[in-house]
Amino acid sequence: MHKLASFLTLCAFFLVSHAFAMDLGVQGSTWEIVEQDIRVRMSEDAAKVDWKKINDGVVDSAREYVNRPTRWDVAEAQVDDVKLVDITQVLTEDFIVPKPLPGGGVENQVLFPKGYRLNPLDLLPASSINQSYVIFSAESKEQLEWAKKLNNEHPSKFIYFTTDGVMDELSGVGMALYPVDKWFFITAQVNKTPSIVGVSNENPKHLTVAEFAPPYSTKKASEVIK
Repeated sequence: MHKLASFLTLCAFFLVSHAFAMDLGVQGSTWEIVEQDIRVRMSEDAAKVDWKKINDGVVDSAREYVNRPTRWDVAEAQVDDVKLVDITQVLTEDFIVPKPLPGGGVENQVLFPKGYRLNPLDLLPASSINQSYVIFSAESKEQLEWAKKLNNEHPSKFIYFTTDGVMDELSGVGMALYPVDKWFFITAQVNKTPSIVGVSNENPKHLTVAEFAPPYSTKKASEVIK
């Protein structure tokens, strides 16, 4: 009974409200809705963008990323060590070179077949290789100073490679530096810095890889790699 009374009271309220409802007119100032369609606004904003400038920036950024030298995290040598490395590799496919034809043009010729055991040192005499390679971390102040001193004492004996990747910051060191290639790690088996790689005096078909522990000595370096 109580629920029924409450329901009837609610119905009566809505009936009375509807019966006495009236148009009160407009109170205060009114304005038309002038909010712009978001799609129209986005189209207009997009038309004002210098897309060529943005595209050029993206291309330049991508090119810089692709051309940026790789950074290699290589452990610092803790002891002096010298090892001989055989860089002979078994070819996984035919080694093909272009052969000039008498009447002009070229044709492909298999110089070394797949499965051939190729040592690059077989292709040129050891006497023609008169420089060795220094691989070091320029982020190490001690290694950098050692490399600079080595370069001053032997200005044409070594070519210097850094494992740090970013070359712009090294432009003022006063010596030619190059980003190290993965060949040194995979084929020459360099796994510590600083290291010097050169053709072995005892076995000209092998490489000598010398690792140096601190304190760094240019005398030791010049003695190991003659």
